[in-house]
Amino acid sequence: MQEALEEMYLVFDRLIPKKLIPNRVRTEQWAKRMMESSFRREELTQPTRRGDKVRSKLEAAIANVLFEEGIPYRYEQKLELAHQLFLPDFMLADPLTGKFTYLEAFGMMEKADYAIGCMQKLGAYAHAGLYPGDRLMLVFESPSVPFDQEVFRQWVRHKFRLDERQRYRREKETFFSHGSHTGAV
Repeated sequence: MQEALEEMYLVFDRLIPKKLIPNRVRTEQWAKRMMESSFRREELTQPTRRGDKVRSKLEAAIANVLFEEGIPYRYEQKLELAHQLFLPDFMLADPLTGKFTYLEAFGMMEKADYAIGCMQKLGAYAHAGLYPGDRLMLVFESPSVPFDQEVFRQWVRHKFRLDERQRYRREKETFFSHGSHTGAV
């Protein structure tokens, strides 16, 4: 049933009531839609596994984990909060709920001017009502504390309950493959 809805959605996007389309399909389509050009597009030099480009190796590593784990994202999507315009590094959509989480990747934290700018950006987010925790994620990197891709992957899996979803899918597949749904013993 879900596969049929997904196919129909791809072909008849505007005809199917959105409540019938699985959130996972809607968020995947959201991530694929063309966006307006990024700010300072010429600085996008690091390729990602998804086929787009980002500004830094840190952002490329983050994008690759998100892509590998199936988390739909947009890079530098404009966000307006309290009449202020922000460009968070990543806007993530929960594949199940569609709820957004914003992710800022702060590298070069050993440089004082850069670190001060990061703290000012966090202050602006807080002033607009977006705090680290549920909807804002922060990743920091410096020469003394490098980015750990596997720790980040574990956070992503925990945040979006990927292990729980995979376990549910396996149980559902096992249930239906053994004829349990027909009442057979």
